[in-house]
Amino acid sequence: MNENIKSVTLDSCVDGDTAKFNIDGQILKFRFIGIDTPESVHPKKKVEPFGKKASEYTCNELKNAKEILVEYEKDNKKDKYERELAWIW
Repeated sequence: MNENIKSVTLDSCVDGDTAKFNIDGQILKFRFIGIDTPESVHPKKKVEPFGKKASEYTCNELKNAKEILVEYEKDNKKDKYERELAWIW
């Protein structure tokens, strides 16, 4: 497998575009590249329309996935909240 792609297991869902995964025995929070859902847990914002639905959908998909892969970009960046940025497959 490509060194930028890792198989992970779900630790917990955060919202529609963020989740925590167990990767090599470490729990890391990931922000999904290419996905931007309405807010449902932001500490400074109200729950936005469809935010809870987006969160439910993402969580159900992750919980029922046979395999979850994270694919890092070459530079393996983090966002301003220190979340890993990756494509989630």
